[in-house]
Amino acid sequence: MLLQKMKIFFCIVIGAFGFSIESKCQIFINNKIVIANDSATIRNLADPSQPNDPLPARFYQNGTLLSATSKNTNGVLEITPFFQMDSLISGIIFRVYLSDSIPSDSATIYNRGYTIKRTDEKRINKADFPAGRIIWVSIINNNIFISSGIGQNGCPLGFVAANNNYCIQINEIPVIGYWTLNLYCESLGGKLCTWGEWYYACQKTSLGMINTTNNWEWIDGAQNHSNAGTLLGNGACDKNFSINVFGGTTAAGRCCYTK
Repeated sequence: MLLQKMKIFFCIVIGAFGFSIESKCQIFINNKIVIANDSATIRNLADPSQPNDPLPARFYQNGTLLSATSKNTNGVLEITPFFQMDSLISGIIFRVYLSDSIPSDSATIYNRGYTIKRTDEKRINKADFPAGRIIWVSIINNNIFISSGIGQNGCPLGFVAANNNYCIQINEIPVIGYWTLNLYCESLGGKLCTWGEWYYACQKTSLGMINTTNNWEWIDGAQNHSNAGTLLGNGACDKNFSINVFGGTTAAGRCCYTK
């Protein structure tokens, strides 16, 4: 306890005496920490050394948390995230640097095996993913979906042209949080679909979108409330529902891409 109090003194109290030097550290506190309001912050948090350590905002801002390297290990793509995690939640996305071309449709992360699929469901072609390229890897259950580059009609792989102005993902992403989906769409060079974009594509059955109206999907739609997001499509294209985007709420979703 004495050592913990000393750490707290050097990390927090020292600023009260006017010193210009600030210390960064990780402190174990066997109790819940409640952030009182949206403007409250925790400063001087050191880089994590254990999987359960809290993460500084810069880990999200510079992409470190969701970045990984890879190598060809006996014909299997071995992906190594920069930061060790206890578990890989379905829906997480990594930015992966390919030191070797993708050798097959098999991959491992933390020694767990996955099947690699393209977001457009086509077979893996090594020519599409050569060494030196950065790809985006989405983990959905026991599958890894990869995307990279622009395909036909000016759309990224796994997208279809809704009209001459934008593209939309063919397959929905199941069980994903609102903010995680935002990051994923941005990683593809896209964004969350607006209500109009999603509704237009949903009604245009010739696009071949999959699972459009079998459950709720996130869209970029405000509800005149700072915490509310919009879900569409459970049963019909015009079905809509409002829900809090905080607190771990998950739903399906897909991204749009402006040409």
